Amino acid sequence: MDDRDRRPTRSHSRPGARRRRLERIEARMRTAERRISRGRLRAGIRDYQAILAENPDDLRILNRIGDLFVRAEEIDRGIALFLRVAREYAAEGFTAKAIAIFRKILRVDPSRREARDGLAGLYQEVGLAFETAEYRGRRAVG
Repeated sequence: MDDRDRRPTRSHSRPGARRRRLERIEARMRTAERRISRGRLRAGIRDYQAILAENPDDLRILNRIGDLFVRAEEIDRGIALFLRVAREYAAEGFTAKAIAIFRKILRVDPSRREARDGLAGLYQEVGLAFETAEYRGRRAVG
């Protein structure tokens, strides 16, 4: 065994940096949630948006911001984020999660055609004929 086998590699030092980054994010999320619980919804949204700026692909954060916009009665902004989350989940193969988000959109605003279409497509993809027909039928009416 030569010296190269015993030298630490970069990958050995990265888990610590990753852990510290995650700890900073969790601390910022706790701050955001504390503000929200104290009725400072807008400040909480800003905190989450700052977290999102550093982690633009984090679908959980996008979903949470969407929830907060709906609570703040900014329905269109919330639904826009939900649609992005649902489409990303579907593209990544997380069909059940995508279905859940599309259904959430329809609970908030049952008239959203894009959510009905997305839901019908996913139901068809997984072979749920009754649900596909149900949402295709609603789409034709809406």
